[in-house]
Amino acid sequence: MLVSVLVSMQSVSDSRPFKAAMLLSSGYDAEKPGTKTASSRSAGVTVSDFSGKRQARSVHLEWITTREIDLEGFELQRASSESQGWEAVAFIASFGNSTLEQRYLYTDHTVPPEDVRYMLRIRNRDGSAQYSRIITVPAGSILRSFLVHEPEDSFGRQYTASIVLNETAKVALSLTDSHGNQLVRVLPSRDMEKGKHNIPIDCSRLARGNYELHLHTSEGRYARTLTL
Repeated sequence: MLVSVLVSMQSVSDSRPFKAAMLLSSGYDAEKPGTKTASSRSAGVTVSDFSGKRQARSVHLEWITTREIDLEGFELQRASSESQGWEAVAFIASFGNSTLEQRYLYTDHTVPPEDVRYMLRIRNRDGSAQYSRIITVPAGSILRSFLVHEPEDSFGRQYTASIVLNETAKVALSLTDSHGNQLVRVLPSRDMEKGKHNIPIDCSRLARGNYELHLHTSEGRYARTLTL
């Protein structure tokens, strides 16, 4: 019997240092992400599968349990360059007690345009917790990462967009205001070779505030916030 649970986005505020969080997981090698942990078969739950797949700017995650005993639920955690460690993005309640196969689905709509990692913090009703194995979800077949670097000089207005491509592709870069109005065409649509590229962004004529830097590829549009 297969039971599916669809869950919606629920924001949870929690974070912890990346390496420290991994070391809490019994049997996990901090230098080898993705190795099996004790939480794959803990005292209260057996997780038989945990996977993620990116679709445009979202990531669809799925995990299956074959046993749940006195289980409170799953805290989904994500690590990226934005979080500088692990951050909780959602809590998904469990069935509590079950010896049937249960299937959980969750869609993360706030994923940065880069390779991201996920793990489950499995919470038991007695207050104890274990961790699942860590999975990595690539940014996409074309884009590997898209970052914005601030000026080294605190008074500088020259920002840099760092783009890493897995393959040669046609890309474009534009800067918009908070309402989506294009202000600067930073990079007209052109073929960009595989590898890393640093694109300077001159913000000297822009007023202070928040702006959006958009990277356009055939896979979709990715955005980074730029604050002056």
